[in-house]
Amino acid sequence: MGTKVKNHIVTRGYIANWKSQNEEEKTGIWYFDIEKKEVIFSPSLKASFAIAKYIYAPKYINDRRDDRLENWFSQFESELCDFVRDQKKESTRKWTSKALKRALSGIISLGYRSEYTVNSVESHIKSKMNLQDDLEIKIHTLNNLYNFIQDRIKFFTSGTAFIIEEENPIFLTGDQPFGDMTPLDPNYPTAVFPLSPTRVMVFSPSVKPQNGDFQIAVAKADKFRHITLSLGKP
Repeated sequence: MGTKVKNHIVTRGYIANWKSQNEEEKTGIWYFDIEKKEVIFSPSLKASFAIAKYIYAPKYINDRRDDRLENWFSQFESELCDFVRDQKKESTRKWTSKALKRALSGIISLGYRSEYTVNSVESHIKSKMNLQDDLEIKIHTLNNLYNFIQDRIKFFTSGTAFIIEEENPIFLTGDQPFGDMTPLDPNYPTAVFPLSPTRVMVFSPSVKPQNGDFQIAVAKADKFRHITLSLGKP
């Protein structure tokens, strides 16, 4: 299989939870384009903000693309999409620890792989390391992102994550849907991830679980219904 030209910054199976119809009854995604400053309808979930060409696949001298990082992201997508699809209904799916960890890894990775983030890290590395070779800069950038995402996965799959449900659709998403707000208060690290227009997931590593090293609690309004999932001991 050849290298994927279009790298998905945001998994299409995830943004499908926000699909709707336009005036012509075509199914797609409505999104706000910051550069154009306008609301755009993208049919068939092909929103431009969700895709970038070769963003995770640097090109070597022999014209060969290195798509290992893209493939690493892709391995989480099936479980990630299954997990967010479950949020559109009351699911009775029995999640194994392995499948849940993969879904959570996919979710957390979406906080650090946007085109804006990649370009920002690339610019920072170029200036701080005084590098001029584009390939060397790209490799340093992607290695940096891979190592940091690994660290964040380990960090945010401890403690408790709360799934909060609203009756009305109020939650929006974007090109970097996992919002790491830890810098705002390192003593109480938090991250948020919209699962659907009516559900959001709040990660709280400082809230100790009842059992194991991680748990997910489901809340409706301000009252918790039940504790649903646990990764258990590593």
